[in-house]
Amino acid sequence: MFWIFYAFLWLLMWLPLPLLYPLSDFCALLMYHVLRYRRKLVRRNLTQSFPEKSLKEIKRLEWRVYRNFVDVMIESMYSIHMSKKEIKRRLTYSGKEVLDEALAKKQAAFIMTAHNGNYEWLTGAKLSFEKDYNYFTIYRALSNKHFDKVMMDVRQRRHNVNIEMHDLMRKLDENHNNGVTGFYGMIADQKPSRKNPQHWHWTTFLHQDTPFLTGTEFLARKYDYAVLYARMSKLGRGRYHCHLEMLCDEPTLTSPGEITEKYARRLEQDLMAAPEAWLWTHNRWRKDL
Repeated sequence: MFWIFYAFLWLLMWLPLPLLYPLSDFCALLMYHVLRYRRKLVRRNLTQSFPEKSLKEIKRLEWRVYRNFVDVMIESMYSIHMSKKEIKRRLTYSGKEVLDEALAKKQAAFIMTAHNGNYEWLTGAKLSFEKDYNYFTIYRALSNKHFDKVMMDVRQRRHNVNIEMHDLMRKLDENHNNGVTGFYGMIADQKPSRKNPQHWHWTTFLHQDTPFLTGTEFLARKYDYAVLYARMSKLGRGRYHCHLEMLCDEPTLTSPGEITEKYARRLEQDLMAAPEAWLWTHNRWRKDL
């Protein structure tokens, strides 16, 4: 059954992206008004994060959130057939010199980003960089093995190396000991696991007490790798821009939580400016944390 669905999807995604957006709008309407997919959760997240907004403003924002949510899903599936040239045209970069400077001083760097804009297209970053750096993208394996294999096949065409989360420490040690240079893409806005609360950093984020994962800063201090922030901006449907900026170039001199706090403040600024681009369907502020 999966392969029948995938064959249909594979054929559908040959359509030009502008012709797929009417389908995206229809799916967003279905998801928002009919299926009401996580409507209560999204409204609670938005209401608590933007207490200054009226209910009318929250509802308008909700629709933009769902429209963006489905756009990103369609765009991610569309990338099955995207050429290298189209990836470079649809997602542009600035601040690449910051990464060049970091890797001129350090063996490697971590780039912290979020589920903001089209985070899936960021796996093609190496195609837009002039220098031939190794690019390691960290991911969590999908529960559906078929979908997981499809996504891995798509990402590997972009010349990056995919590392499953549970294999990260082994691969980092291996690369560090062998002198392998490059940068690691880290999506750092996930809700933390309840198993290791000692690895959380608590802060006020969008008017709420919020725990953040501290894995990236722990690894940065351990290996003395620079930490950058990738700011994703949506310029229009199917068009994004990523700006790289330095968060910390001397991690061994920082105190616990310092790098994570800088990341939280930078992400908060971006979400206040364009909240509809974030993945609000996550139950980030669970009451049982």
